[in-house]
Amino acid sequence: MIAFFRTIDDGGDVKKELLRRFARGWMIFIIALVCAIGGGVCRADTAIWEIDVDSDGILMDDDRALVRREAINNALEKSIISVVSTIVPAEKMSQYQEILHEKIYLKARGYIRDYRIAGETTTENGVYTVSIKAAVSADSVRRDLERLGLVIPADEVFPETMIIVAEKGRDDAVPLYRTQYTEPSFSEELLRKQFSERGFPVIDRQTVADAGGYFGDESETNRIAYLGRQCGAELIIVARSIVAPVTEEGQIVSHGLRAEVEGCAIVADDGSILTSARAESLSSAGDETEETEKSLIESAVAKMAADLIDEIRAKWKETQRRRQTITIAINGIERYADYARIKEVVEQDLAGVRAVRQYRMGKERAVLHVDVERPLLSIADDLGVRIFEGLTVQVTNIGTDRIDLHIVR
Repeated sequence: MIAFFRTIDDGGDVKKELLRRFARGWMIFIIALVCAIGGGVCRADTAIWEIDVDSDGILMDDDRALVRREAINNALEKSIISVVSTIVPAEKMSQYQEILHEKIYLKARGYIRDYRIAGETTTENGVYTVSIKAAVSADSVRRDLERLGLVIPADEVFPETMIIVAEKGRDDAVPLYRTQYTEPSFSEELLRKQFSERGFPVIDRQTVADAGGYFGDESETNRIAYLGRQCGAELIIVARSIVAPVTEEGQIVSHGLRAEVEGCAIVADDGSILTSARAESLSSAGDETEETEKSLIESAVAKMAADLIDEIRAKWKETQRRRQTITIAINGIERYADYARIKEVVEQDLAGVRAVRQYRMGKERAVLHVDVERPLLSIADDLGVRIFEGLTVQVTNIGTDRIDLHIVR
């Protein structure tokens, strides 16, 4: 040890080297610590994929600059399509090609981090070809695909969803929900498919029919929310699909058709409207066949669903986080008065309870959704020792966001 320190004292170069290594070691430690605390802020922000692609154009009137610019733009768009094709199945790409074109491909330059021209050729026939190498932010593409619902993140939880659509064809007087039937209308079947394919658990039509169906209009949100709760829904999609001749100020202006689809998402707990969307499709003049009518509905439903799902996914998590809602299930109910007594105690006597909503009421069982400001275990402990007048109530199960109660006879 003495010899070691003597070497440092005797040799200035050795001392400087040791100090440099010491400083470098501390710097590495600090960087590693920042990365750990920041959740990986030192990692690259995005995955960059290098895509090779060609694009052609026809030289007309010797306007080479215009053709070149359009060919490059087309090549950049093709590079984004190439990335999308590795993330989204081919069948889904074909099915949602309009949405992909509008929401992804037209924004191609926004995903391009860099590109260079690898080669350019022009044939004797005036065919101009450009080859490019594009650096594409694949993570940015994936995030937008997830936002559109075409790719489902592994950690995302979707609400149980009930869907009802009032449909009015050319020969119908008014839009009808037809929820008393177990088979959905054409428009509703399309909308159900859109939501199901994008990860939403959709409640089957039989359950809706068994609960009595719905015969009002979309403005009666509390009635709709009640029906949704009876069916076990957390979110209700209410839509209206109308096909009619193209009109202007009430007058038919052409022999064509217009399909209009509008819908809103209603929160089952309280009947509030989370978001809404609208879309339409037009046929060409003179095209009024049944196939055209169906095609217009398909297009309008797809557009409306894409916008609605986009908004739901953006708002649903925030809604749930803000509410801090737990579930209290009451089992063994023989008289309504027993249920009412327990609900009253939870609503008025328990500390930290902000709101209580009846979610479901059935034979011998009821479910409450309760907004709280204190831990679930604390509320469970309180319920376990609480005295209910004329009743013996036991806590039989405690989950991460759920408490089960049972009335003992």
